[in-house]
Amino acid sequence: MKSYYYLIALIVLGGIIYFIYVSDTPINLVQKSLCKTEEMAKAEIINGMVVNKTLDTDNHNYRTVIYKDGDRVRRTYIFDLDLNEGFEIVKIGDSIIKESGVLEITIVNQSGENYKHSLRFGCK
Repeated sequence: MKSYYYLIALIVLGGIIYFIYVSDTPINLVQKSLCKTEEMAKAEIINGMVVNKTLDTDNHNYRTVIYKDGDRVRRTYIFDLDLNEGFEIVKIGDSIIKESGVLEITIVNQSGENYKHSLRFGCK
């Protein structure tokens, strides 16, 4: 009977060691997700005028900015997890410009004033 308790203790201890050193903890998984979101945001190119802002009810209520790029209407979810609240800053009628490889968006309002907005997702 004593060996049964040792076996149980060994299994529990092994599980704890595995969880700490081998598996991804929930915090690590969140961090990886935020960093992946940041990398996708860096890759995105935006150049157009905002025609609408909405919560995409078909896509987890993501904060969505719909913009016109030439003759094409596009949408971006780049502001959804932005900790600097870009979704609230961008207004319908603003022009937004973002180059690939950066986390900075130039917002030009209707009166022609430029504003640089830095996207921040919490990736460490």
